[in-house]
Amino acid sequence: MDLFESEGLRVFGPTKQAAQLESSKIFAKKFMRRFHIPTAPFGSFDDSQAALHFCEGLRGPIVIKADGLALGKGVTIADGMAEPTAAVHGMMSEARSADAGRRVAVAEFPRGSECSLHSPLRCDCSPLPPPPATPHPPAPRAPRPAPERAARGP
Repeated sequence: MDLFESEGLRVFGPTKQAAQLESSKIFAKKFMRRFHIPTAPFGSFDDSQAALHFCEGLRGPIVIKADGLALGKGVTIADGMAEPTAAVHGMMSEARSADAGRRVAVAEFPRGSECSLHSPLRCDCSPLPPPPATPHPPAPRAPRPAPERAARGP
């Protein structure tokens, strides 16, 4: 987006800075805190021992998130202290989340519902709100019976 705009091209999408809301968990948490958007209290760490010390003061479950993009593998929801220890060491020391895990965000598991609202803008910059979307796994589907095959004669 930034490159296109610098060339005078009109395109739709987030700037590099705005894209950090998705690409950096720590940036997103700090953004929410700064603008008073409800979110669980958190700590951000680039040292595994400091992250684990922070975990000790939390009530479980504990959420450990790799800061960057980790292909859907950068979040652990852990109970007790054994699971957070394994998750933090896996992300930060063993590089299980590659570069995404060099820094982690640690928080208590939030209670309650979550809702996302994405709003395009009209030409006058007023919002055009769509219905809210709630992230949850799809309902399991019942297996379909195999179609009966007609008996073949000799």
